[in-house]
Amino acid sequence: MSTGQVKVSFNLNQDEGHGYDTETVWAEALGEGFFRILNSPFFALGISQEDIVRASKDGELYHFQQVVQRGRHSTYR
Repeated sequence: MSTGQVKVSFNLNQDEGHGYDTETVWAEALGEGFFRILNSPFFALGISQEDIVRASKDGELYHFQQVVQRGRHSTYR
């Protein structure tokens, strides 16, 4: 059962030349620290729409920890 939409934050590698430290994407809260990614990231690598991830809460944001299940989508840049 879904419990709402939240922002999940991803730490980025500044060596990739985009100039950002983090990126946030919308995710659907699935409960118990699990989230379904709702949009494609611009800069965060290894994550695609519909992936299920684990994230920990810090204030208003959740911070990505790991991919739990792939959502069968690809992100092309």
